[in-house]
Amino acid sequence: MRQRLNPLDRYLFIYFLTNEHTNICGIYELPIETIAFETGLDSHDLNKSLLPRLKPKIMYKNNWVIIPNFLKHQNCKSPTIIKGIMAEVSQIPPKIIDIAIGYKYPIDTISHLNSNSNLNFNSNTKEKPFFDNKPMWYKKADKKWFVVYGKDDWREFVGNWAEVKWK
Repeated sequence: MRQRLNPLDRYLFIYFLTNEHTNICGIYELPIETIAFETGLDSHDLNKSLLPRLKPKIMYKNNWVIIPNFLKHQNCKSPTIIKGIMAEVSQIPPKIIDIAIGYKYPIDTISHLNSNSNLNFNSNTKEKPFFDNKPMWYKKADKKWFVVYGKDDWREFVGNWAEVKWK
């Protein structure tokens, strides 16, 4: 990709990685007007020529920036980083999450799932998420988090990630 980017494209690429709106998960809302104002570029030029040239490294859809490889450059072995990523992801509308997954955003790697869909964090990490003192599991097929209340009683997590405790 680097060979086909001119200096202006590279400037925009670096802007998306480093601007003050960027977060730890690499998916964030950013209106085209804000991009134009902060970069000094014309919004029409951004939409018609600059943003399309950044694909597939940076995707822009419905005023959301999606950087599919962003998680590769995070320390996903750290429970603190994982908590931060999950807190950010929990604030993203499901429609945008679905779009991100379509762009090959590796949402399933956040929870480091094994084939049984149990949380299987790095062997150095013992922490797992709990909500209301109940364990939580990520069901890969549904792309959703569930709270386990009993053997056959799994309920979709719809709470606030700030209330999740990691133990």
